[in-house]
Amino acid sequence: MRSLAVTGLVAIAVGVGALAAAWSVEAAALPSPPSGARAAADALVVLDRHPVALSAFRLEEGPVLHGRCARGWFPARGTLLTLSDGTRVFMAARAEAAPNPVATAELELAGCPRALGSTVARLLQRGARVLATRAWLGRPVIAVRIRSRASTLTVYVTPRHFVPVGVALAGPFVSGRSRIRFVRG
Repeated sequence: MRSLAVTGLVAIAVGVGALAAAWSVEAAALPSPPSGARAAADALVVLDRHPVALSAFRLEEGPVLHGRCARGWFPARGTLLTLSDGTRVFMAARAEAAPNPVATAELELAGCPRALGSTVARLLQRGARVLATRAWLGRPVIAVRIRSRASTLTVYVTPRHFVPVGVALAGPFVSGRSRIRFVRG
């Protein structure tokens, strides 16, 4: 019985040693991700987990619009944004963007998880510059800059869990700011 216990302890020690060595080699060889890219990736995970967002946003100098954005079947699979002025914007599940720049901006500013998430992911994949800075009230800010269109998409996230709480978009076609929150179904 004693030899079985010794064998088990030796096996566990060897396994822990191998794990520690592998982790040390990985930590030494691979550079750590920049804080902005890490914050953006964490925000993408949060967006993927939430199917419904409520928002208040303003395009240019227009009135404040309240929106509810949900993922589901409407009668096709996709994202549906319903605004307080009665406007409805639908983006099919396989589409990368809405049919026009204003509709795309509305979906992003409303915090629609699929639209905002796919935009941030696409920008990260294309190598967009990502900055994480501290904004008002100590909140980190993810600023994704699109050089080709001279646009800036800023996603405001909570400090600990990187939950998006606001979006700002500044571009040649459309600009605006919003506050968003996620709810269950």
